[in-house]
Amino acid sequence: MWRLFVAAMCALSADALTTNSSTATSTTSSTTFVTNTSSSTFTSTSSSSSSSRTWTTSTSITTTTSSTFTTTSGNFTSGTETTTTGTNTSQTTTSTTSMSNTTTGTSTTTMTTTTNSTTTTSTTSTEIFLLTIEAAVLSPSELVVVFNYPARIAEPENTTWSCPDLWEEETAESFGIGATCLPSDDKLLLQVTLGQWPRVQVGHLAVMKFGVLLPDVIVFEPTELSAVITTTTPQVPLRGDLAAPDAVQPCSTVRFSLGASTGFAGRTPVIEWQLGNGTDPALAAILQPTLDEATSQVKQVLEIPPDIFYEAVSASTPQDDVSNETEKEVDLDVVVVSTISNWLGQSEELSAVVNVLNVDTQLPQIMPATRKEVDVFSYEELEIAVDFAPAVSISRCIVNATDDPSGEIDIQWEYRRIDDRACDAPDVIENISDTNGSNSSNDSNETNETWDNSSNSSNSSNASWLVPVSPCLAQLWRGFNRTGLVDKSPRPGKLHFGAFSFQPETRHQFRASAGLQGYVGEKPTVVFTVNVLPRTRPTAVISGPTRVSAVCGFNLSAADSYDASARVQPSTELEYFWSCVEGDFFENATDMGMSCDNMTEDWSDSPELHLESGFLAEGSHTFTLQVRRRGEEAVSEAMHVVHVSSHPQPLVVLKVPWTFGGPVSVARHSGLVRALVSDSCLIPNWNWQWVLTRNDVVLALLNTSVLEQPLSAGQEVVTSEFRGDLLVPGWSYEYALVGLSNDTAKRFAPGWYLAALEAMSGSAVAATSVPFLADGVPSEGILELAPRSGPALGRFSMQTYGWHDEEEASLSYSFVRFPADTGDAWADDTWVAPKMDWKNSSSERYFRKLGGLTLQHWDSSSVLADVVMAPGTFFIVVRVRDRLGGEASAAVLGPVVASEDVALQEVADALEASFTSRDADRILNTVDAVLLSSRGSALFTEPLLGALEVALGIMEPSADGLEKMGQVVASLVGGSGGARSGAPQVVNKSQLSRAADLLQSCVGLAAVQPAGLSDAVAVSVLEALSGVNDGNRLGDNTTGDTSEAVNFTGRVEALADVVAQGLLSRLHLGESLSLSGVFEGSGLSLQVSWRNPLTVPATGFDYGDLLLPASLFQNEFGRRLQDMTCTSLVAKATYWHRSNPYTWADPMKGVNQYVFANGTVADMELSLCGSPFFFNETEPERAMRVRTVWLPPQPPPPPGFRMEVACARWSVADQAWLMTGVEVERPVYWDAVDVTCIAYVGAAAYTALYIPVEVTTSTTTEQWTHPTYTTFEVPPLPPVYIVSCNESLLPPDPGQGWNCTKPGEGQECRSACKGYPDMMTSMTCLKGSITGISSHKRSGSRGLMTRFNPNSLRCWTCHSLPTKPTHRMQLWPSQRAVIK
Repeated sequence: MWRLFVAAMCALSADALTTNSSTATSTTSSTTFVTNTSSSTFTSTSSSSSSSRTWTTSTSITTTTSSTFTTTSGNFTSGTETTTTGTNTSQTTTSTTSMSNTTTGTSTTTMTTTTNSTTTTSTTSTEIFLLTIEAAVLSPSELVVVFNYPARIAEPENTTWSCPDLWEEETAESFGIGATCLPSDDKLLLQVTLGQWPRVQVGHLAVMKFGVLLPDVIVFEPTELSAVITTTTPQVPLRGDLAAPDAVQPCSTVRFSLGASTGFAGRTPVIEWQLGNGTDPALAAILQPTLDEATSQVKQVLEIPPDIFYEAVSASTPQDDVSNETEKEVDLDVVVVSTISNWLGQSEELSAVVNVLNVDTQLPQIMPATRKEVDVFSYEELEIAVDFAPAVSISRCIVNATDDPSGEIDIQWEYRRIDDRACDAPDVIENISDTNGSNSSNDSNETNETWDNSSNSSNSSNASWLVPVSPCLAQLWRGFNRTGLVDKSPRPGKLHFGAFSFQPETRHQFRASAGLQGYVGEKPTVVFTVNVLPRTRPTAVISGPTRVSAVCGFNLSAADSYDASARVQPSTELEYFWSCVEGDFFENATDMGMSCDNMTEDWSDSPELHLESGFLAEGSHTFTLQVRRRGEEAVSEAMHVVHVSSHPQPLVVLKVPWTFGGPVSVARHSGLVRALVSDSCLIPNWNWQWVLTRNDVVLALLNTSVLEQPLSAGQEVVTSEFRGDLLVPGWSYEYALVGLSNDTAKRFAPGWYLAALEAMSGSAVAATSVPFLADGVPSEGILELAPRSGPALGRFSMQTYGWHDEEEASLSYSFVRFPADTGDAWADDTWVAPKMDWKNSSSERYFRKLGGLTLQHWDSSSVLADVVMAPGTFFIVVRVRDRLGGEASAAVLGPVVASEDVALQEVADALEASFTSRDADRILNTVDAVLLSSRGSALFTEPLLGALEVALGIMEPSADGLEKMGQVVASLVGGSGGARSGAPQVVNKSQLSRAADLLQSCVGLAAVQPAGLSDAVAVSVLEALSGVNDGNRLGDNTTGDTSEAVNFTGRVEALADVVAQGLLSRLHLGESLSLSGVFEGSGLSLQVSWRNPLTVPATGFDYGDLLLPASLFQNEFGRRLQDMTCTSLVAKATYWHRSNPYTWADPMKGVNQYVFANGTVADMELSLCGSPFFFNETEPERAMRVRTVWLPPQPPPPPGFRMEVACARWSVADQAWLMTGVEVERPVYWDAVDVTCIAYVGAAAYTALYIPVEVTTSTTTEQWTHPTYTTFEVPPLPPVYIVSCNESLLPPDPGQGWNCTKPGEGQECRSACKGYPDMMTSMTCLKGSITGISSHKRSGSRGLMTRFNPNSLRCWTCHSLPTKPTHRMQLWPSQRAVIK
């Protein structure tokens, strides 16, 4: 792009300074007299040229004159350049011409001469080149300077292009700290990469040092280089917002924040902090240095420490000159003014007035967390919130002071209405909401029961003029619980109002104050103003066919029109008016035809318009719909074009998830695009195809649910494909449904014009959607972190700004913390965050599997302060989402938190501060930080559980929040669920029970949400539940009374079942779902499936690790099933991977003693029509298969026994593992890592185990061989993979040739040892396991059995030994290599 820009700039003329030198030679001779008179009309053209070199002009003029004079008469029109007049004139130049002028005239010349004179003149012109800046174009991160000529450094010995050396000091400093300058290869461009805290803006004058750069030519003169900075970036409106408390105490941390400001256009804004008029000079003198520091560092948050603020207030507080001996302090105001500018040159000045209270008791601090003034529509939800913190210790301001208060923080909300109509009704407040209620956070708080209009000056400093001199009761402050407004937020520092909580065209104020329980007096406060906008007009929406046949009637409908400001949807107060004109308004709005005849002329309550066949002539017709509320004049309009054709055309009505011209995110769109084909007109034999179009051009063919005929009437043609990769933000697109003939369908491709398709026989455009506007995702944002390093459990802040978006004010933000690789180069600007998956909880790149913890869930606040961090190295990611769901992210490396021991008091202080905030996210962040800071210590388990219980009580039940709760609980309880955190395993039953309570509450809260229990929440709960199960099974269960462990296992199983039920409630008939909370082989996973039992007898039930063969349903039970009317067969499989929940089982019962504590238990549950489904089979082909049951390593057998693989089922009644009704599916090879259990009785819990079996003995006197083995590495023949023990790949046989059996995995190849042709003694080659796992020891075998690489074979060879009279030999089923 810049090359094109430079080319355009270089086409302009350059400044030049020219000097001329000339030499003339004349020769004169005498001749005879000649008289010549001529009259002529001529045209002379002169040129102005810009040249890059010296040229020579030679002119030869021959003139014949009479006497010694020339008389010339004529009229001339000359241009701006030199004109040459004469006869017989030739001129030769070498130049480039950029402008020409024409001279015309009529000349009559009479010439008489006696002398023939010839004069030759030679002129040399030299152009001196001047270097200029053609353009200086600014973007968020760089300034590109364009020169008219290639530039070079004036000093030949200097080859560096240093910004301070090139630019004047003021300009260089405006580029920021660390700015760099780099020329392009051709030296026509200079790229200035901006440094830290740049201040350069559009409209500034960029000035280079005089003569520092010169044109890279021979002749030059130094010049001053400067240019006014411009940009090609579209303007982004700057919207400043300065948040500050209204009232504070002298010993307080006072914070002013610009964090909610927008319009920075991708770069740090320029910020200036200063104290405004009305601030005491003595106070200003002490505070101004703090403001200057914030200005120099471009801080969006100005924070004045309590000691400095107290010193300033003490220096400025006047004393009353009273006659008595007591002195009374007077309140004062601090006025802070902030000027904020973006790099586009826009600027805004903001101010905030903070009242300093005259209060002795140290009170909590309070700060607005949302905009203090907000405009909303009555149908929108509203949130306003404050942040609060414990009181600052007075010892930070006064040496040796010890009167710090203690007590629970009390946040009180008050309300008043301030618009002109507040006094119209006697009790207007009670009529605002249909249901009376109070803020749950204030239920226990004592509220002022009297009307109050005596607020301190800070409470009305910004809006006191709004209250009349004689206000009515509604305009006075009163306790929130007396308003009738309903607060939906559980947080005491937040108010969340549902839609229609306020009437249109009203104004309201809410005042939050922070105090201590039992305290009476002035408090720090924040006041919010809510402006409810006027009622919006209804929105007109037309649905109907866009293309019809002239012989078919059709309907247009306004039923999708809506009134957003109506409480009841759809609104019953709307009325409609239809009109029609000939022509396509969107194609040619200025050339519309006549009005359609016989259209309705009155408003109607019916949204439907029916048009009979033949009503419209062939061509295009534009219908206009007007919608209004009954009895009102304000209307809204919509237009719909119908193209009438004489060709067969089905009636197709489209349903799209956008409105006319509405935005659709390029990242995603919700809902399907549907076309309903009506039977009121002939349906051609078409091939159907959805396409994406722009300006009538097909951009892409989209997946289509119905591709070919036959298509029945009333059938939908659907597409869910969305090609966001083809969309350009800001451009308009449409979906179209086309019908294609067989021949056209073979050739139809992107690039076709829809108009060309219409002209083809047998094909047509069935329907075209209303256009949508591509909406880009947020881009070019910045994330900043402060500080970049700090101590363990230290506090860090992060903020993001500069995002480009169509609606920047509607963006929401989420901050996520990740552990960073300690090998990352912290000073390397090339670092980028790893790719991660934010949506799919099953992905290996899912953000939580990479160690991510969400510090702040989606919120309008772009600033996150006071985040407690654990020791380690981290990086922070901010996710940004627009209102359409388009997402982007930015990352910053850091912070680095020092690894150091954390004292118990530090933990207590951190937890107390998080409790004080009453913010669930902050509490969970602190708990996580404490866990990572105190690995190996169980001292904090009790207080951390208490913190989680507090957080759950004030948590808003979003899916993200509940997932985070499950994640932190998993880290706390440890075990397989908390393996990522490294926390110790909690085994205390009381603590585990409290953790289980938290998980059960999470599942319950998630289940009642509109979207139900999400996959992400379910996985986090499964991870935590596996840790709870580990704590129960690994705890002390050796005492005689195991009832506590038994009951706890039942509770854990019941909770897993609740999770499964929550997942099933989201499924539709025929769907299945698998989720896993397994980490490093251990944990809990679920598989759920919902099938129609009437189809199972034909297909069977095969999903995941569960197989119910069709034959199971083809017996007498199957015949009974056909007579049943229910359509619900549900299967649930709960896998406890390497975490047997029944470790407490009595080893004397059943085969309990042989079941591994770390064995895998597969719990199968079947239900038919809501009732448990059991079966009892005897034939293996009709039995249930439970697959992928993990087989632990083989234990050593007792003397005289061998270990045999088996399956067992859990009997709830016997509390024992039994081997009746279940067996292992054979063969089971020596290297098997899991097995399949065949269940004849079901359903139940199953596991795999080893059972000792007594070894058989034999006696012989003949010579025998002792098995030894040799390993032969047999590489495959590239690129062949060894899929069997092919004889051609085997080593030379030791006997009579190889005999291979059992093809596939586990195949054996034998060769009889010499002298033993019966193959009873042989050499055996066993193919390696596909798993490729190596070095797995099988205890009890002869030697070390190894799981080999798939491309290797292990063979046993024969060696003769002396004859012995007798020999006792143990035979192991898993050792086929041993002598046979």
